[in-house]
This record gives sequence, C-alpha cells and structure tokens, in this order.
Amino acid sequence: IKEGTAPRDEQQTSDITWVTVKGSQDLGNGLKANVKVRTRLFVDDPALTKVGGDQLTVGLSNALGSVDIGRNYHALGTATIKYDVVWTDYGSHYDDIHSAQNRRLSNGVFATVNLGKNLKLQYDRGDNIVTGVKDVNVYSAHAKLGDLSGSVLRYDDGAKNVTTAVGVEYKLPATGTTLVGFYSDDKKHGYGVYTWSDQKKYSGWWYHGK
Repeated sequence: IKEGTAPRDEQQTSDITWVTVKGSQDLGNGLKANVKVRTRLFVDDPALTKVGGDQLTVGLSNALGSVDIGRNYHALGTATIKYDVVWTDYGSHYDDIHSAQNRRLSNGVFATVNLGKNLKLQYDRGDNIVTGVKDVNVYSAHAKLGDLSGSVLRYDDGAKNVTTAVGVEYKLPATGTTLVGFYSDDKKHGYGVYTWSDQKKYSGWWYHGK
C-alpha cells in the first residue's frame, strides 16, 4: 500500500491521498496474474472517493508483454502526464494546450508487446456500451536509448476526437536534470461553454483543432 503518491502537480496543494493496492500470482512458465486497485482519497470531501476510480485492472503478463482489462489511463493520458510539464492540471486538462482525451478508459483492454528491453508497443481499446457509439482505440510505441526516451501515440474514438502526439524525455547525465518535450495535433468535439471573439460566452456544441 502506497500513501501520499500524488502526481507532482498535486503534491503541495491537494488534499488528495493516493492509495494503491496491487498483487500478483506466479502461474508458472514465466506467466503471472496481476491485479491493481488505485484510489484517490478525498480527505476534505470523502463522498468523492471511489474505490478503484483511478485504476482497477486484472490481467496476465510475461516477458513478452501483458494484457489487462478494467479501468485505467490509456497511453495518451499517461504520456501527457509524463511529457507535459504542467501535467494535466492546466492546459491539457482544459484542452487549451494538449488534449489528454479524457485520460482514462472504462471497460477497457490494455495490451503491450515487448520488442526487446527498450521498445514496447501498446494497444488500448475502450468498449463503449452505448448503442451506435464507436469504441476508442489508442495505438502507441515507446522506446528508450540510454538517457533518451520517447513515445509516439495515436488516439481515435471513431467520431471527431483524434490526437496524434510525440513525447521526448532526456536526462542530462552530468546534473540529473530532465528535459521534456511534447507535441500534439488535437481535434476535440464536445458540449460546453465557449468564449467567442466578442467576449461573450455561449453554451452549445463546440469543435476546435487543426
């Protein structure tokens, strides 16, 4: 159990405590069964706490990769947290800079394939139970070469929400300083309040992106 493991944007200003419970069982021949439950405890407002609200997955893994089912961050959400210097607390949270595209998938399948020690392919799929609504697909590749690591990602919900992103991280050996860069090409469609050029706010369907 790990307590107080909040992301860097919440470490000093948030009342949230993060609790993670995980376990694994060796099934033999290098195969393991895994379960992970990650919950945010809202100290000031306990009613907001939902067990497994952050992650609730079960799955199998071996040296070649893994398959998990449940609720978890998809690859784009994880990459935005890793490569966006303000995490999803400001720009990415409101889709003003990068779109994390809701960050998580429910009723999801999360699969990885390890191509050696330094290259991983990942496929995430969110099963939408609403009739006529397409499933979400997230494709990504993650590589590491010495102190340099990077990710290439593609999110597509089959409707009008699409993101292509590239993230790079480099750790300077001499000082341990970490440099990050993140580029995304986002198309986001939804319903909400939008401020137009006349400075008036309107509620309705909005769309922005390249």
